[in-house]
Amino acid sequence: IVALFNYPKKNPTPKAIIDETDPLPVNIDSLLQWNPKGWVINVEKMDIENGHFKNDNGHSEPLAHFDGRHVSISKINGTIQSLNWRNDTISALVNLNAEERSGLKITRFESRVNVNPRALVFNELLLQTNNSIVKDHLALRFNDFADMNNFVRNVKMEARLRGSELDSDDIAFFVPN
Repeated sequence: IVALFNYPKKNPTPKAIIDETDPLPVNIDSLLQWNPKGWVINVEKMDIENGHFKNDNGHSEPLAHFDGRHVSISKINGTIQSLNWRNDTISALVNLNAEERSGLKITRFESRVNVNPRALVFNELLLQTNNSIVKDHLALRFNDFADMNNFVRNVKMEARLRGSELDSDDIAFFVPN
């Protein structure tokens, strides 16, 4: 289970661990939000079996339909390949299926995914849900990840949906009225 919660930011006093035998200098980019130490992480393949992702941002009860303040995705199964985290960008090839708390079923999700502090980008997208097929390209752009809590006002969606078929029943998970 991966659960995300918003906590007040703290600025701990950094403690340096220096290995004088390490010949590589560490360049720190003060503009990086997620990875100020400049780590590089590569994962060839990661299998997920019956995973659960939860992001709870709010003290209210979850809405019956999709609620961006109370996201709970369960039964996550699939693979993440060629995962790379460099600077503030995480990229990977993702292939999975899952279910969201609202009843939305993701029967197939395949994409080249890029995530950074200001965007979620899905290239070579294939998303099959209860009744829809979404293909091609989707980007969600914002000033801060917290903007997802007010998706309609704060997130700009860019899409190229060639060959897609959207069903109104699936759209109703997000816009019920």
